[in-house]
Amino acid sequence: MKRILLALVIASATMLSFNSCTKEYITNNESLPGLSFYKDLLGGSAWRPVSGRPNEFEQTIALPELDQVAFEDGHVSVSIGTRTSNGIDEFFNIPGTVDGRTYDVRYAVGRVTFTVFTNGSVPATQVAKIVLTDASVGN
Repeated sequence: MKRILLALVIASATMLSFNSCTKEYITNNESLPGLSFYKDLLGGSAWRPVSGRPNEFEQTIALPELDQVAFEDGHVSVSIGTRTSNGIDEFFNIPGTVDGRTYDVRYAVGRVTFTVFTNGSVPATQVAKIVLTDASVGN
């Protein structure tokens, strides 16, 4: 009886060890792309003063690609940079401080609004890089 049990144990172990594993590859057929846009933030009078806040100015950029789906399920990332003769030298993520001015951003369907807080002059023309990233709803 002990020999039969031992033989069954060895046979079971042998079968498990020789049992082949199947690799399973999961392919995501739904692409979740990102879109990036370069938009000019104009200088001077394009920055509108915010009522009741003497050192705060705003500028809104229309962005039709920021639709209801992107607003609810996606993500919007914003940075600003300065155009030079060699292109754009560097970007600064918003919110953040650049050249002594503090920037903030908010967005809604179809638009992105920039706010600058400054004790001096409003900024000269800059370029905004707006990235819309698609996402799947997780909840």
